[in-house]
Amino acid sequence: MKDCLAYIINAILGDKTTEVTESNDQGVTTLTILPQPQNFGKIIGKKGKIINAIRKLLKVRAAKENTKIFIKVGGYSEEKGSPFLTNFAEVPVISSDSAE
Repeated sequence: MKDCLAYIINAILGDKTTEVTESNDQGVTTLTILPQPQNFGKIIGKKGKIINAIRKLLKVRAAKENTKIFIKVGGYSEEKGSPFLTNFAEVPVISSDSAE
């Protein structure tokens, strides 16, 4: 699985600087893509279309091998939609009304 993902990522980026790590926990394979900061957008794509397509491709292979797979991209969080928010604590928003 790791080799297949690395091949796809390297084909998209055109270089081999991106690292892919693999870990197995209770029958679930987790693949983590660790790209350079400037390559996050190329891997994730608009509205996550590229990473979702990659996930679908690898889920097909995982189904053939009777395994479960989870793919993560560095610090990207699908829920928050930003590659940079998952490594920082939530900062409360101060409204302009209370800044007097």
